[in-house]
Amino acid sequence: MSEHYVDVFDENYQWKGVALKSEAHNQGLWHRVFSCLIVDSTTRSVFFQKKQPFCYSFERPDYIDVSVGGHYIAGEKIEEGIREFKEETGIEIQYSDLINLGIRRSVFSIGDYKCFEYQHMHLYDLKGERPGFNGDMKEIKAFVEVNVDQAISLLLKDSYEIDAIQYYKNEIAVYKMTYNEIDPAYMTGDKLMLRLLIAALRYMQGEDKRLIFL
Repeated sequence: MSEHYVDVFDENYQWKGVALKSEAHNQGLWHRVFSCLIVDSTTRSVFFQKKQPFCYSFERPDYIDVSVGGHYIAGEKIEEGIREFKEETGIEIQYSDLINLGIRRSVFSIGDYKCFEYQHMHLYDLKGERPGFNGDMKEIKAFVEVNVDQAISLLLKDSYEIDAIQYYKNEIAVYKMTYNEIDPAYMTGDKLMLRLLIAALRYMQGEDKRLIFL
């Protein structure tokens, strides 16, 4: 987990100062992160990310995760979260290209790792462009593409497995994705992963983007 300073806030999202990212997680300080689910409305696909196991200060299997996610650096504006997008995918975008889904408050602890985060959630539509996914792969194991309807069926446990395409640099592999690849933390409480997929589906169905939020 790369170290840098982050802005810290109180429980009302009022700025308090800065701290090292490790301090924010060790002390349970509120901070903010950028998150984005990549979709392709032309193929009704969604893209997940698998991180390398060593990216966390606690043991964590290589569950699927949102397409892009990372901490804001201290002093960054919300719009500058696209830095994280470029770093992880290699894709150049403008913040105006994103669909803003609002802010999620995330609170959980795993041992000494305390997560108090304001998560700025987004969708990004590839619109038929095939991504190279040639960003910094040091922390990323692969990207995974699945059909949004099949993914929702899997998360609802209506299906046991679904077709998936895994991308790693120039390598492409087809495999069967199972429910066990979903981080259990994303399927309890507010069921973030399911809500994200439903938001993606509503967007693909042509609903007013201003009315799509978590």
